[in-house]
Amino acid sequence: MALVLDETFATGIPANFATARAQSGTLSVSYNSAAQAVDLSNSAGAQNIWDITSVPLTVAGEMEIDLGLVADLSGSNNYRHAGAWAVAGQGVVSNGFRLAHFVNDWRLSRWDSGSNWVGETLTTTTPQGSGDAFTAVGDRRILNLRWDMGSAAGVNKLSLEARIDGALRLVSASTFPSLRPAVFLYQSTVRLHSIKAWDAPQAPLAALGVRAFTPAEKRLVLTVPEALAAGIPSSRFISAVAQREFTVPQARLRSGPVNYHRGLPLAWRNAYQGGNGRVAGTVKIKGSPNTPVQRKVRLIDEFTGLLIREVFSDPVTGAYEFLYVSRDHKYTVVSYDYANNFRAVLADNITAEFVA
Repeated sequence: MALVLDETFATGIPANFATARAQSGTLSVSYNSAAQAVDLSNSAGAQNIWDITSVPLTVAGEMEIDLGLVADLSGSNNYRHAGAWAVAGQGVVSNGFRLAHFVNDWRLSRWDSGSNWVGETLTTTTPQGSGDAFTAVGDRRILNLRWDMGSAAGVNKLSLEARIDGALRLVSASTFPSLRPAVFLYQSTVRLHSIKAWDAPQAPLAALGVRAFTPAEKRLVLTVPEALAAGIPSSRFISAVAQREFTVPQARLRSGPVNYHRGLPLAWRNAYQGGNGRVAGTVKIKGSPNTPVQRKVRLIDEFTGLLIREVFSDPVTGAYEFLYVSRDHKYTVVSYDYANNFRAVLADNITAEFVA
């Protein structure tokens, strides 16, 4: 694995660096010497790609862009639509994967038509949180796409992972022969501060299938309860079972979603299981020191075996929280490793603490 591109635009845009591609209108590209960055803009309501054609297509690779929002040109639509594009380098120039912000969400799509600028499929969505917003002028995010088409081999492994500011947020099991980096914008002006590319993923992509468990020093650790630092991002948690959790990695195959998470079918349980209680803790990988991780966590009523709530722990702190549950029950908390590296871990005989 080697870093094949590390461009900060300190002195300008390198010659023959990229190719501007626009569905309609004109994609303007200009060097901003004060910011030492590249400004990309098109006011037309159309897909635009700044295709980094100086970087070769690779079966496995990784790209990372530092992108800021300069202006939303969509008027009252408030699209705030821009991001990264992993281009397949085919005759249909739009084919590839797009990770983009749209209104208040982050979306990962596959573009696979026989014609330019059509064929958006397999879209998965995750709402932005307070820490990864891209809605105001000056908002700036690190967008990362990591792919391995060679090892994907159908649906045995994830073929692409999308990260926002280092947190894994969306995944796909679909493939292309090879990809290269690009920047995407739609009816907006964005500022590209830097771009990096590697000729292989910096870490292996997760497996979709279940692997046999082998004992190891490291394992998941579940702490319940635990004093949590202030400022836990509430967008990471489900505060009511009538919601689905979309802030976690999801993979979609042609046959449908690999994993949607429980929520809507449990809505009626709030009438019986709700209250002024709180169960909270962290999920970590055991080691020296323990490493916080984002994993599925379930709250189960010990007497009835009923699943009360389900959340994913925070990707940075490992913290999870179940709010406004009954204080009249004993609970078991179970955490699952969606990467299939470790067995589930649980803590039982838990009573919810009072929350005002």
